[in-house]
Amino acid sequence: MDTLNLKKYVILLLFILLKSAPVVYSQEDYQAQMDNIFNIPAQKVTTGVLINRSPDVIEMQILKLQSNANNATVINTHNWLELFYRLYASHLNMNSFLYDITLANKYAGKTAHEQIPLGLIYYCYDKIKNNAVQNGLLSVDTVSQKITDISPVGQSPLEVDTCFAASLLVDTLTAGTNAFILKDSLFVSNKKSDIQSIYANFDNGQGYVRMYPNQPVTVSYTATGNKTLTTRIVVGSKNYYTSSRLYVKEPPPQSPLSTNSDVPRPDFGPEPYDNSDIKAYYGIWYRCNHNSTIRKPILIVSGFDPSDMIRIAGEEADQGAESKAYLYNIANKNGFLDSLRELGYDIIVYRSADSDKSVIDNAMNLVNFMQEKIINVKTSNNELIVLGASMGGLVCRYALTYMEKNNIPHKTKLFISMDSPQNGANVPLGFQYMAFCLNDDLKGLVPDLSDAIKNQLSCNAAKEMLIYHYAATAGNTAKCHPKRTEYLNSLASIGNFPKQCTTMAISFGSGVGTTQGFPAGATLIKKNSSPLVTTNLGALDFLLTLVGIPPTIGITLNSATWEFEVNAVPDQTSKSIYKETISLDICIPKTKVIVVWTPLPVPVIVPYLDCGVNLLNRNVVVNNTMPLDNAPASIKNWHNFADFDYAEAGRFLNLLGVTSIDQHSDAFIPAYSALGLSVSPHTNIRDYLNGQANVQRLSATSANYHFYRNSNPAVSPFNYLYIENRNDEHIFNSNNEAIFSEDLLKTLNDMIFPHQLSLENKTITSGQSVAYEALNVTATNVTVKSGGRLDITANEIILNPGFNAEIGSTVHINADVSWICPTDSVQFASFSPLSRLNFVEVAGTENPIRLQQNTPDPFTQNTRIDFYLPNTVQQADLYVYDTNQAQIMHFPLSERGEGSLTIQGQALAAGMYLYVLIADGVASEAKRMILTN
Repeated sequence: MDTLNLKKYVILLLFILLKSAPVVYSQEDYQAQMDNIFNIPAQKVTTGVLINRSPDVIEMQILKLQSNANNATVINTHNWLELFYRLYASHLNMNSFLYDITLANKYAGKTAHEQIPLGLIYYCYDKIKNNAVQNGLLSVDTVSQKITDISPVGQSPLEVDTCFAASLLVDTLTAGTNAFILKDSLFVSNKKSDIQSIYANFDNGQGYVRMYPNQPVTVSYTATGNKTLTTRIVVGSKNYYTSSRLYVKEPPPQSPLSTNSDVPRPDFGPEPYDNSDIKAYYGIWYRCNHNSTIRKPILIVSGFDPSDMIRIAGEEADQGAESKAYLYNIANKNGFLDSLRELGYDIIVYRSADSDKSVIDNAMNLVNFMQEKIINVKTSNNELIVLGASMGGLVCRYALTYMEKNNIPHKTKLFISMDSPQNGANVPLGFQYMAFCLNDDLKGLVPDLSDAIKNQLSCNAAKEMLIYHYAATAGNTAKCHPKRTEYLNSLASIGNFPKQCTTMAISFGSGVGTTQGFPAGATLIKKNSSPLVTTNLGALDFLLTLVGIPPTIGITLNSATWEFEVNAVPDQTSKSIYKETISLDICIPKTKVIVVWTPLPVPVIVPYLDCGVNLLNRNVVVNNTMPLDNAPASIKNWHNFADFDYAEAGRFLNLLGVTSIDQHSDAFIPAYSALGLSVSPHTNIRDYLNGQANVQRLSATSANYHFYRNSNPAVSPFNYLYIENRNDEHIFNSNNEAIFSEDLLKTLNDMIFPHQLSLENKTITSGQSVAYEALNVTATNVTVKSGGRLDITANEIILNPGFNAEIGSTVHINADVSWICPTDSVQFASFSPLSRLNFVEVAGTENPIRLQQNTPDPFTQNTRIDFYLPNTVQQADLYVYDTNQAQIMHFPLSERGEGSLTIQGQALAAGMYLYVLIADGVASEAKRMILTN
């Protein structure tokens, strides 16, 4: 035995401190159990901390002192807390740990408000030497569960090591100025006096800054995205480094009508919509200058939500609002929906409260909703844009296809499938079995676990979407559930896919074949056999309950083990994906009746011990699986439990005594599935698409690098495909913020509102009414059949040869852009800003800065802009931006009081622009001008 692999008590102290739990481990019981196992003299534990007494929730090797910043392991908030609690649990006397053990409850999952806390751990501890058993320093008795010091006089089986870790306790920040503080209460060290100075590099381009306990440091971030915080301490003549992750997000948009709410309520609703035994809710955010009618609709349909977390603002008085994800906010990243409302769109958000029911049932409800609440009431011929997120993409696909099959006009011009499992979803099959089997073991006593089985794995929607399902897998063959086969057959019977609208698919998985970081068949969760742990149920009673034996007074327990292992599915080879063993060697007091002749027969009750081994063995082996668990895909954190409620997951893990959990994420919606591709899961999709006929990457520019036009149905049924390079979270992250990139938002904007719209090879059939709006429209080979109607509204319209309006058709060509909101017309009907730049007055001045456009809007040549600047203003500038907020003009202003400026229209291309006056760093309200040339 080269190294000592100790069977540790696995108690995740991080979690059990959060809330009371059905099974509670007291500090005294834990210490007594450790004292009973580790028979090592206390005086040999020179630091008072023996790290082997604590669960191996974080590997200490990765936290060793590093003198090179590049060698430091990058941790996160949870890792820091795991180390904090591991050190706490390692103390011989846990009362000697002088820090607040409720830290997790105070910081885990919280968001930053004022000062952002930095936690620093610099701690010395004892650990068992690697070859302590081999070198005759320790003995291990696996029967009596004893680890005993047998080292000669003057020797020790232990050695001292030091760990160093620093992390923000709130790891998501807002761009702008932030204050960071290292409080004494978070400066965790038993060698604090050795540290001479502390420095931190916040990855904002300013290098290292000196940190003093209890003194805040101000740091500014202008760029958003992932950052790495590097902390350096000086100990004697040496420098040591540690790194941690943080994420800088964009500040929430501020509304002129509200400074304390970033959850906009709809202008109409939220209203329930119940039909087809499905309960749903919807809300409408109208366009600017609306008259409470739907004119140009965009329908957003949410996905699978068995925990009922996704909401429309205003539902049920927003009870539990802090834990909810609001659909408008998610889709409105960077003001995306707000800008569409400025372009005349009405945003309709629809969510199913019965998303665990069949996709088909939900689709039938959506069919009725679209007809009743949108198609039959909209006041124009503008066709719908339908965006389905996650399972919502399947619901929309089925609904639109059903309507086409049954000649129900869906009047949809664009269907966008956003990370939807078009070819199926994945939850690791081994994890499914673990959840099912342990729920059976634990008799349904763990709510998280039983709810996960009922609501997330065994509901009809999950059965229809999952590629492999535990309830259908038999023998060595992994299968989908029969419900999925029924769903696919039903979909095929109605046409499989809508064909009377443009379609686009988006994947949040990797397009370059990036895996999830572990190989096929890798071990994801492992619980080794471990010593019994006293619980409030009693260790014996608890284990007996697992195997269905009622507790009986007088039972003698000779030995007990409980272990299990979860593995990722293999790549077409034979592999165990879940195995579990429970073994109890027990003697149960029983009685039997014998007959004694004295001289008459007399019954006598005789006690005796019935001894034997009770076993439970499970081993699920598969040999036919695609390597889905580690495939390029949008991610969920199933097997590491991060997507469970934090406190509840902790109780569950604590109850099980899990010894190791792989910290990588799981593939959820495989990239090939989201794009509807018939390729293997690990295909490099970008290489594949680049080599296919009639598939064209739109351009090499940043925004279109990920965007493909597809006219080859053998590749995908979608007309457009979008995929980026990395595996990202599914739709939104743990902070309920959309993970949409800038490139994706620009691509969506170009699809939904093209500045240059090209109509090609389009036929408007009899009885069909279609309307298009864009800044510029070109129509080529467009035919309007008799009885059909086509409306085109744009600034510039070009009808190329091949445009044919048959006798009896109706064609309206309107050279007009009045549907774009004119300046100052935005109506703030909700707490949602409809402008990307806010109105702010110059504080402390009698007259605020003022900006006014005199030339009619739209203008054709020059426009005169009037402004007013108080004499107290030191510096003033006027800026012109395009709709992507790129600065294209800058005019320094020297005049004070009333002034004017003329912008030469010839210098700009046709389009819409924003201009704003900035005086001493304060911005006026943004104005809009539309140039038609």
